[in-house]
Amino acid sequence: MNVALEISLYPLDENFKEIILRFIATLHGREGIRVETNGMSTQIFGDYDLVTGTVLAQLKEVFAVQKSVAVLKIIGKPEAI
Repeated sequence: MNVALEISLYPLDENFKEIILRFIATLHGREGIRVETNGMSTQIFGDYDLVTGTVLAQLKEVFAVQKSVAVLKIIGKPEAI
């Protein structure tokens, strides 16, 4: 099943832009998902397990080194993306 996941990441640090850009770059490097960004959030499209697994793994890395807040929305999209 395909999904669309929207995430907004808010690192609680002065260097928040660098942290966010690194997070997005890692997502762009993952084969099998499509990533779109705007000024407020990043949308990730693809297979449910791949999208959620990728995003949660990356969040775990961010949370391990930086106090942050993440807001996620997941939309089930059974048709091909």
